[in-house]
Amino acid sequence: MVAVRLNLDQQYFVLMTCWLGAWGTLRMNDSTEKTVGLWGMHAFFDVPGWNIRDMGMAGIQCQLDWARNLGFNAITFMPTVQRRAEDSHWSLPERRRMFHSMLAPRPPFGPGDIVYPGDPLLDTPQTRRNEEIQKGAVQYASDIGLKPVICLLLNVGSPTFVLNHPELHGAFPDDFVHEGMSLCPNKPVAEVHLLDLWGRVVDAYPHAGGFAFLARDGGGCECKICRMKPNPYLDIICHFHEMIHSKRADADIYLSGWGFLPDEIEILAGRLPKDLVVLEPSGIHYPGHRPEEEHLRRIRSWRSAGMEVHAHVETMENATYLLPACYPNRIEHILRIHRNAGIENIW
Repeated sequence: MVAVRLNLDQQYFVLMTCWLGAWGTLRMNDSTEKTVGLWGMHAFFDVPGWNIRDMGMAGIQCQLDWARNLGFNAITFMPTVQRRAEDSHWSLPERRRMFHSMLAPRPPFGPGDIVYPGDPLLDTPQTRRNEEIQKGAVQYASDIGLKPVICLLLNVGSPTFVLNHPELHGAFPDDFVHEGMSLCPNKPVAEVHLLDLWGRVVDAYPHAGGFAFLARDGGGCECKICRMKPNPYLDIICHFHEMIHSKRADADIYLSGWGFLPDEIEILAGRLPKDLVVLEPSGIHYPGHRPEEEHLRRIRSWRSAGMEVHAHVETMENATYLLPACYPNRIEHILRIHRNAGIENIW
């Protein structure tokens, strides 16, 4: 079981998701039992003070202890090749829009927490230090009973490789916070690089209990090759699945449903390995973005192909432009939908 069972008799409980900076108090008026897992631990969006590097190990351990004491028993970490640098003039979405509108150059980035010897930008004292901090956090989480799950951005390449191979870039990608780093998932040279880069990440985390794939969320591709395929990520998902099984046969493997269209899901579900566990997001960031019936249709599509589905209740991602006050009601609503659909595992 990935997630701990909490009794919602209590009037309030703290639902903590998305990078430990976002939390809300959720009122529940029944005694329904739910299983609750934790989706996200570090500040993937660089909110000062919540970034793993800013906390120091003592601060990270304090946050992990807090999560464990609340009753969670699963947590994700997302190693990244580069992190957005601080910008005193523009917010994250503003910089993204300007870049994709060709009104501004690529946003500034700083060192991430992946060490990759094939890229001089990813083999520096700072990246080595960042990776050691994150590896220490993963080991500590495992030691206190939190199952660490490492997220892999399937088509985000290393900076130097991407710079040297413009012919492999993703076409018209939606690469929020990874602007300019997404590669086409269906070009063989790009895929070899991606498997090598993220295989190195798998090797770096022996204490991880699982690995989660994020496909289109890392930046899609609309090139001619990808548009001709029923789903441009089917092959690379299967190849990453094989790679992890060859390295860590004991690890659980998850697939985020973020970014997949309903018709794509029906194609994917019938062809993907059945031991993949789907993390299906509800889309509560934007009211009306994903109607209830569409959300349930997506769940049914995965399940009808024999795949296990966990719910991903994504809350506030970015304190600079998403306000948390509206989330308690949205969370309660979506949890009731999941309960009625028979979903027990919530991330």
